[in-house]
Amino acid sequence: MKGCSRSRRSGCRTFDAVTCLFSSVGYLRDADELERAVGRMAAHLAPGGVLVIDGWVRPDAWWPGTHVQALAETADGVAVTRVARTWREGDRSVLDMRYLIATAGDGFDQEQERHELTLFTDAEYRGAFEAASLEPEVVPSPMEDRDRYVAVAR
Repeated sequence: MKGCSRSRRSGCRTFDAVTCLFSSVGYLRDADELERAVGRMAAHLAPGGVLVIDGWVRPDAWWPGTHVQALAETADGVAVTRVARTWREGDRSVLDMRYLIATAGDGFDQEQERHELTLFTDAEYRGAFEAASLEPEVVPSPMEDRDRYVAVAR
């Protein structure tokens, strides 16, 4: 899809809607990557098409220090517990999660995940949209402390 840009769409598939949901944009490493990603998504919008991006937690909403949390659920002969430690390193949030899974037949299993997500500012999100010639509107997100950005291609 090289050559697929907002100004030159030949050979570029376009869509009425492009979405980046569940804060997956937070996996981008910096504002330059964010700008390039929003630009690529915008390049695939048909005129009048809508781009929706769920932002990750805002930097001013991230709580200070290290936090721990545990969740557990049992259903259909399976018990699962997730224990998480989360903290901030500069403009990055780190989520270290461990899972313990128990079943009647197989015993125990353990898994681990580590996620590092960038805490982009509102200005960085808006700058990425503006670089793609889009004017975003911020609408309430289903997730607390996060914003949903919506823009329509001209």
